[in-house]
Amino acid sequence: MKYILLLVASIFLFDVNSQNTKHVIFGLDMDLDWYSLTGYDGATYYRLDTDSSTTYVVTDIDFYLNQVDIEIEKFNFSEYLIAFNKGATKKTRLENVSPFMFIGRNKYPNNNSFNEKGFQDVEFLKNKLMKFCGEPELKIEKPEFRAYKWENNEVTIILNSLRNELMTSLNYIVNSR
Repeated sequence: MKYILLLVASIFLFDVNSQNTKHVIFGLDMDLDWYSLTGYDGATYYRLDTDSSTTYVVTDIDFYLNQVDIEIEKFNFSEYLIAFNKGATKKTRLENVSPFMFIGRNKYPNNNSFNEKGFQDVEFLKNKLMKFCGEPELKIEKPEFRAYKWENNEVTIILNSLRNELMTSLNYIVNSR
């Protein structure tokens, strides 16, 4: 987990860009608001916002996945998370607050499970992303991990699979938020 956060933090630079671009990854519309994606009330956002142990407001998107049929849910991640910036005040309308990051993770229960599926899962996701994003600008394939990155003015996509963490992760970051 710490390696993923370090990787995300190391490349995470905010640009001031137009919000005209649709931020959709495999059917997940990252331009939707807090209520549409989470189904939680405003009090939940504000409670998570005051949690000093986290840098962002992070929550699941189970509500959204139960409402729509999109390609990303067919990837069967063990976790579907979105992250919002902290700092929205009670005056901020959460109908106008969209997430800046999606994280989809597959956690494998043991080394055998990772060895069977980990690098296959990352290869599947890489091939899917290459259809829309072209070749990754970063490509590292080592026996202990795989890492790929696509980046433009609007989004950064990081895909990795880590043997020592028993995890494959897809991170979609909207750079303009």
